[in-house]
Amino acid sequence: MSLLAVIVPIAVVVAAGYVLARRLPVETRSLSRVTIYLFSPCLVFTALVRIDLARAGGDRLIALIVVHTLVLLALAAAAAAVLRLPREERSGLGLCAVLYNAGNYGLPASLFAFGQEGFRLATVVYVLSAILAYSLGIFLASAGHNSRWRAAGDIFRLPLIYAAAAGLVVGHLGLVVPDALWRPLELMGQAAIPMLLVALGVQLAQAPPAVLGRALWAAGALRLAASPLLTALLVPVFGVTGTAAKVAVLATSMPVAVNAFLLAAQFGTAPVLVASAVFLTTVASFATVSVVLLLLR
Repeated sequence: MSLLAVIVPIAVVVAAGYVLARRLPVETRSLSRVTIYLFSPCLVFTALVRIDLARAGGDRLIALIVVHTLVLLALAAAAAAVLRLPREERSGLGLCAVLYNAGNYGLPASLFAFGQEGFRLATVVYVLSAILAYSLGIFLASAGHNSRWRAAGDIFRLPLIYAAAAGLVVGHLGLVVPDALWRPLELMGQAAIPMLLVALGVQLAQAPPAVLGRALWAAGALRLAASPLLTALLVPVFGVTGTAAKVAVLATSMPVAVNAFLLAAQFGTAPVLVASAVFLTTVASFATVSVVLLLLR
């Protein structure tokens, strides 16, 4: 599978949402609510049930990704302070920095570059990014408008964190979900990605024309340049070697996740900035991810 084969389907679905919103009145918030309360929890649950984290990657890779996220969040906070961004954009920049497309982009890219072993290791990064998205990501999105205590509470007001916890428990205990329940959950989970991409296209169609700015450039630099470079620096510190090290660098070079826009739209936290960052980093990543792959070979 080529990188072009990964990028083109994403661009087509986003474009479909864009065209739809240009021709018909569509409410972005309704789309995001359907996804965040119904489809995304099913996607997270079914993904976590399928993977054994201990067998797939081990403690070193998990620790690497967690520390990478925290350091990158600190860099985003520093950049926001230097640029003197307003509160909403500070939270939006944090979302863009730490939530990356490790799933529908990172998984096939790792498979293409490193085969089945790479795919298995990339799944660990994907699961960790999903857990962070629905805990730290919710906190950042809510903090754009609310107090820190309210933002922390919002993590537990949405079903996503409970879906993640349930998926980990069911997968760890090896419980069998009956087909009558598993099939609708899997079907709704499969609907999450296209719904996210359509919602992104709708938001881009409704966004004001002036979306380029310092915050957007900072988001792109943090996500596409600082993130993989930071991982490369942390890899020897945590003793991650071989294919696992390469997968970690590649996975963390992915563009801003569509889930970042989903959370920004849900909480009204700089959704125009985040939608623009998702779109532009996805387009730019065709070049930047290709460079990362060349350096890793």
